Amino acid sequence: MKEYISIHSPRPIPVGYSAADIRNILEDTWAYMSCEIKDSPNSRSDFFGLNSYSWCGNATYTTSGYDKLVEQFSETSLPVFFSEYGCNEVQPRIFTEVGALYGKEMTKALGGGLVYEYSQEKNDYGLVQLHDNKTASILIDYDNLMEQYRKIDVSLLESLDPAATSIKPPKCSPDLIKDTKYFENDFKIPKAPESVPEMIKNGINNPTKGKLVEVKDTKPKYEVYDREGRILEGLELKKLGESQSNLPGENTSGTAGSSKDKKKAAASTVPSSNALCLIAVLTGLTLLMV
Repeated sequence: MKEYISIHSPRPIPVGYSAADIRNILEDTWAYMSCEIKDSPNSRSDFFGLNSYSWCGNATYTTSGYDKLVEQFSETSLPVFFSEYGCNEVQPRIFTEVGALYGKEMTKALGGGLVYEYSQEKNDYGLVQLHDNKTASILIDYDNLMEQYRKIDVSLLESLDPAATSIKPPKCSPDLIKDTKYFENDFKIPKAPESVPEMIKNGINNPTKGKLVEVKDTKPKYEVYDREGRILEGLELKKLGESQSNLPGENTSGTAGSSKDKKKAAASTVPSSNALCLIAVLTGLTLLMV
């Protein structure tokens, strides 16, 4: 995949790996993905994502095991972030882990994270409820998350030094793998299937090429409600300049209307794949990669 991108893509596209937070194999997984095979720079991952749900309710930096993650990833040679987080064993979720994730200790090793998940589904991790009449309702988890985001010290994040760019990756060797009972210590990359080298060399015939497009439709076409069932008025996606950033609590719009409109949101729900996606307008969530 990385070879194909390097030849045929007009821009660099990072290719990474997202791992479950299974502690007995996590260190070996990270070592396997981050090390470099001699004369094969494409062999290593460009980033390492971690799906972590160890911080539940009023956990702490230590009881959640976040301190162990910082210890493990402190000398990482590639970007590490939470590709999923947001334990729902305690409800409603209060997201106090946000302060730790973007605080002094964790930003030494990790670069933020992605909260799971945008729309409410059967597994009960949603921030927003999407309805079959194409309206949307903000849930309490959304408000709690935004409250934590507003507490982030953005100046701290902006002052951080991207140390991982200067750390050389370790060379792949069997001794990097600590527990061969659960993880293979052979770093040989399997030979590609017969037709793959030709495809990498020549590319795909008439591929669909993506391009940057100007966003013109900046206002949602359907109604969005707050937790009290009031319509949020004035919602709009604001365009920022190249030197601007979408920071928590800034560049937001929208106010709650009358509660008399509450009945309009009382429609049955549908999976997010069949509903209007209002992520950019609603959440204002920013992955602060450091």
